[in-house]
Amino acid sequence: MLKKEIVIKFTKSKDIEKDEEKSIKSWFDEFAESKNVKISWTSKNIKIIDFYIFRFESIISNTNIELLKNLEKTKNNNVIVCFNSSLSTEIKNYNNFKKKFQLKKMIENSRYFNLIKIKYFEDNLKIEFLKFFEDFLIKNELDELLKILVKNKNLKNDGDFLFKIGELYYELNIHKKAFDFFKKSMNFLEENSKNKFFIYQNLSDIYKEKSDLKNALKYGKLSNNFLLNNSKMNNSEIIYCYNNLGDIYLMNKKYLKAILFFEKSIKILEKEKLQTELYFIYDKIVSCYYKLDDLQNQYKYLKKALDFQIKFSKNKINSKIAFFYDRCGNLASQLKEDKNALNYYLKNLEIMEKILHPNHSALSSFYNKVKNAYFSLKKFDKALKYSLRELGYDIKNLSEKHPALASSYNDVGEHYFYLKDYKNALENYLKALEIIGKPDSRELSFYYVDVIKTYEKLKDFENVLKYELEFLSEIPFLERENDMELSLLCNSIAKKFSHKKDFELAIKYNLKSIKSIKNSPEIDKNVLAFYYKSLSENYMEIKNYDRALKYVLIALKFLKKYNSNEYKTMVEFHNAISFNYFRIGESKNSLFHLKESLKIAKKVYDKNDYSIFSIYGYLKVVYEKIGDLKNSKIVQKIIDDIKKK
Repeated sequence: MLKKEIVIKFTKSKDIEKDEEKSIKSWFDEFAESKNVKISWTSKNIKIIDFYIFRFESIISNTNIELLKNLEKTKNNNVIVCFNSSLSTEIKNYNNFKKKFQLKKMIENSRYFNLIKIKYFEDNLKIEFLKFFEDFLIKNELDELLKILVKNKNLKNDGDFLFKIGELYYELNIHKKAFDFFKKSMNFLEENSKNKFFIYQNLSDIYKEKSDLKNALKYGKLSNNFLLNNSKMNNSEIIYCYNNLGDIYLMNKKYLKAILFFEKSIKILEKEKLQTELYFIYDKIVSCYYKLDDLQNQYKYLKKALDFQIKFSKNKINSKIAFFYDRCGNLASQLKEDKNALNYYLKNLEIMEKILHPNHSALSSFYNKVKNAYFSLKKFDKALKYSLRELGYDIKNLSEKHPALASSYNDVGEHYFYLKDYKNALENYLKALEIIGKPDSRELSFYYVDVIKTYEKLKDFENVLKYELEFLSEIPFLERENDMELSLLCNSIAKKFSHKKDFELAIKYNLKSIKSIKNSPEIDKNVLAFYYKSLSENYMEIKNYDRALKYVLIALKFLKKYNSNEYKTMVEFHNAISFNYFRIGESKNSLFHLKESLKIAKKVYDKNDYSIFSIYGYLKVVYEKIGDLKNSKIVQKIIDDIKKK
């Protein structure tokens, strides 16, 4: 049997070297030989053209092989095979290429039309193709063009063709023309045509890019309705629809609805084991829960995204995985899962130390997170280890008077302090204070507080007095009794000591803060309610319930005067008053304030809310204390009902 002879003009883009050209031709020859086709290569122009487009980077892809098989079926003996972007150049070499009969020939040639479907078909080639169709449209020859296309067995009707052209414009981001073609095609398409689904999706995307979320949602819902009425849709189409609706609801700030559609996608992907898509959806769900301030679910899906990255990344030492470790660590820390937070931070640090230059600024912040995680776990020796690493970095890379360097020295001092190594703690605290110089804000003033408390531990009272006086003299606003800044500073110091369980000092600064603010004209008096409440809590901690009661009653008075609509806070205040009355043996007053608390709580909480449940629990204790067993039983029944629900 004689071999079929085909002449091929080889045309290529500039980035294909001679050796590569030789390799390509050799591959063609070998393949053609197996199909009983003989190829002659030429560099001259040839008159009759069949087009094939190949991507050199994937020369043996399935798509290329299918196209190459057509060599043995082609009716023409002359073929141009173009690699990469050279087709547009080749088109320009033929002056008669844009003639009408040539265009008809191109359209009738189903192989050329099939090229439109190839995703890696170059944009400039798509533009060339669209220009030909625009020539017809400008000359009002659409009907003639449609007649040609109807004869093409690959196109069912006019609507399919108009849809394809609209899709080309859509891929090229020429959305106005894409929109027009999609709208026109809807007049021709059959009711159950799958192309309607794609049109709804594309129109939804166009409106989404315009931030017209109302219309984006309209067409997104239409595509979803199409899915519900057509059982032949494949999973990738269903997933695309669900993700699109999820995106629109996310943009509309309807986060729960967005999550609903994203989770529908996940169910299909997990069932079909299409794992590669999951990462993007997990990340979107994390964004939704972030907006909803739902830390627990953020954490859940962020861990899934991390597991995905670990499973599918060939290189486990990469910044993306490290980034997810860091994010998981942050959420675990917020959720008080200190051990998990530490584990994530250490894994992040392990990767970043291998990736980053030893002097990279990010390393300092990573050391800081590991240090804080160890500190939360009360592993002060290990916290100190990473604190010293952070300090070492800062000494090398920061100026001598940089505030961050002072902060690092202060953190090292803090860890020595908790390890009861007060001499080293003091050394680092003093270095921090020396760098800061004369602090002029309440935050920086804590450096003095740390120095003072360490001298107290060393029982060096002469230096305690020295730095207390210096503290007042270095910060001028501390000398004024009625000063908002002084009040805020003292209140912050009080909170700091309260956090460290040093309640006597906390009370001392609570009283200073109240004294400074009470007659101050600058401040909104509503803050006083919370200052008195804080003072009361510190007295409760040292079991001085008389004083605690006195100040929480004052706090309630200010709250009613300046914050009468803060009902949840009022519930807390009444509960605190009741507790203190109970502690000093005045059960009836305790009962009165509990009832007040319950009355207000019912206005702001659901009847099964834990806040109400806890009030009932305490109410039962008070009834039992005063010997009212009847009401105690009634309350117990209410508690049991809440538990059931």
